[in-house]
Amino acid sequence: LQRVRTAFLPHLADARRVLVVGEGDGRFLAAFLAANPHAAVDVVDGSRAMLALAARRTGSSPRVRFVAADVRGDPLPGSGYDLLVTNFVLDCFPPSDLAAVVPKLAAAVAPGGRWVVGDFRTPPGPPSVLRRAAVKLAVMYAFFR
Repeated sequence: LQRVRTAFLPHLADARRVLVVGEGDGRFLAAFLAANPHAAVDVVDGSRAMLALAARRTGSSPRVRFVAADVRGDPLPGSGYDLLVTNFVLDCFPPSDLAAVVPKLAAAVAPGGRWVVGDFRTPPGPPSVLRRAAVKLAVMYAFFR
């Protein structure tokens, strides 16, 4: 999972104003801050416990603002971001919620900005690999609801 979260870090060194939605425990955020010493980051998560873990993991960096909010109904903390990151979060919403969430998130990104998405997918391979992957994905979806 961390490889997926950080796969594009070498391409994000020029980001200056960043919105991370659904960060979780701060693993991506810590790696991003280490790779990009200049960005200011707004982190939105619906879980105060996850935000606290992320703050501890990143040493409560002054470059980060943590916001407890539900992106379905709460306002975003800003707009004009040159980078939006949604790792392992969009698949948590049913299609009816995504119809509102995706345009809302897209509107927060400045023209020419980038949106990085990391998510679960079934790997290619023979039927035995697909069955094992399907079971693992089902367990992860059940665990993360």
